[in-house]
Order: sequence, then structure tokens, then C-alpha cells
Amino acid sequence: DEHRLSDYSIGPESKLNLVIKPLEKASPEEPGHRGPPPPFPTIWHPLGQVLARHFSTADAEKVLEQLQKDYERSLRLLSLDDIERLATRLLHPEVADAVEMGFLD
Repeated sequence: DEHRLSDYSIGPESKLNLVIKPLEKASPEEPGHRGPPPPFPTIWHPLGQVLARHFSTADAEKVLEQLQKDYERSLRLLSLDDIERLATRLLHPEVADAVEMGFLD
């Protein structure tokens, strides 16, 4: 929304959820403004092919649809703490390994 974080009563122990809205497409009046980048290659198509080998077409589609819903739900439920932990593991795997082993507790 249009409010700043300081407009809310957010304390030191508060948890915030991050919601990322998709970019709006560029209008023809804005030739210099590009729309969102093309989507990243996804695992969904190859996964659908694997499922099709083991299930009927209708069942494979249902399983794939449920997997996509579960995945999207999992992403929506990530807290900022969760995102920070994931980023730390990706950017500094040696630190994340040490933390998991209890060396930096």
C-alpha cells in the first residue's frame, strides 16, 4: 500500500510477510519501458512429462496442479527470516554449513 513502515506499530519482535506483486505490462505510450522479463525456465513442463509416464493424463494434470499450488503456497508463507536464511545459505554456503553443525551457535 501507500503507507510507510513507520506508519504502523511494528515492534522489535514483529514478523513481516513479504508480498511481491507482478509488474504491470508496459503501455504502447511508453516505448522505453519494458514489461517484466521472460519467465525463468521452470521445472513444471519436464515434471509433467515424468508424471505422464506414471499416471493417466487427467491424473498427471491433477498431480501437477496440486504440486504447483503447494509450491506457490510454500513461497507465500516464507517469512523475512526464512528468506534471509535461504539467502545466507545460497550466498555463503560455508557459513550456513558451520551454523548447521553448531559451530556458530
